[in-house]
Amino acid sequence: MFTTVTVVEEDHSEAADPARRPGRLQAALTLSPASGGYGRLVVDARQRFEPKDVGPLVEELSSPLRNPASTGLLIVAPALSGRTRGMLRDRRISFVDLQGHAWVRMESPALSIDHREPLLGPERAEKVPGLTGPAGGRVVRALVDVAPPHRIGELAARTGTTPGHVSRLVGALEREALLRRGARGAVVYVDWASLIKAWASSYSPVWSNRKLRRWGPGGPNNILSPLLEQGSVSGRWALTGSHGARGFLHTPQFTTSLILYAEHPETVAAMPHLNQAGTGDEVLIVRPWDEVVFRGCWARGRVPVVAPSQLTADCLSGPPGLTHEGHALLAWMGRLEATWRAEQWDQECGPQVSEQAQSWP
Repeated sequence: MFTTVTVVEEDHSEAADPARRPGRLQAALTLSPASGGYGRLVVDARQRFEPKDVGPLVEELSSPLRNPASTGLLIVAPALSGRTRGMLRDRRISFVDLQGHAWVRMESPALSIDHREPLLGPERAEKVPGLTGPAGGRVVRALVDVAPPHRIGELAARTGTTPGHVSRLVGALEREALLRRGARGAVVYVDWASLIKAWASSYSPVWSNRKLRRWGPGGPNNILSPLLEQGSVSGRWALTGSHGARGFLHTPQFTTSLILYAEHPETVAAMPHLNQAGTGDEVLIVRPWDEVVFRGCWARGRVPVVAPSQLTADCLSGPPGLTHEGHALLAWMGRLEATWRAEQWDQECGPQVSEQAQSWP
């Protein structure tokens, strides 16, 4: 295969595109195989390329003014985040960065390069700024659980955070292409599935909070029945994790451990039917990271289950088997969005998880 490299354009003006400062360089890679014919990759070199830049790029590629002789586009940048790479790959746009990531595809001539091993050692988990605490979690729950539009001031008032904090977080989420704002700054679109995944990878609500570990004999019914009988004595509580997902997915749970948020963890842990000797099924009693975990709870029979958005994030941030259930919950949410997503702030969703799930297996 013979390859020629031709510089077709060089634009050093900052006005051309602020994301490409201090300059823009494009080149055309022409690949000519021995069998004849040729393929062409237009190289677009950027100083910075973020998820929010993918949408405009796709629109540019679909423009009828685009050179029809160009058979592909190659984005080159110093560093591309995992989300950016995934979005480019999903749209079959080739890319290379200076961290060692490369994904190049051409149909004619056939070319396939997929290098995912970074040159600088193992990658750290990417986190979106602002999603690592209770305030960020409340904003995420609001953005996911209630359909847009969302005004910054309204989001701040409803989530008990400051307008400045909400504005900064919304800006960060917009750069990650997790939401889109309209002309007046209100949030008009939320990629809720990707937002839940970003939240779960940035913060582990269940796994990073204080937990009390107990055991109870006789299975879930015997463990939970005393809690239901105690009523307000044990405070608010709600099921999450694999047993919570069981009501939505109707599949065998990943683990026998019961995981529940409890307003008064010590009170629940001290109940006489639970023990510390390891006899029976494991029960993880988690102190809520914020009261929002109890907002919009669903019910499986008489048992409260955290809202689908919370349940999915809890599963996605857990061990591998539980992560699989988290992805299955995302698919469930995608099929039944009108069932769980409210159209306005004061609308509550989710009376019963399922008529088929009124008793424990």
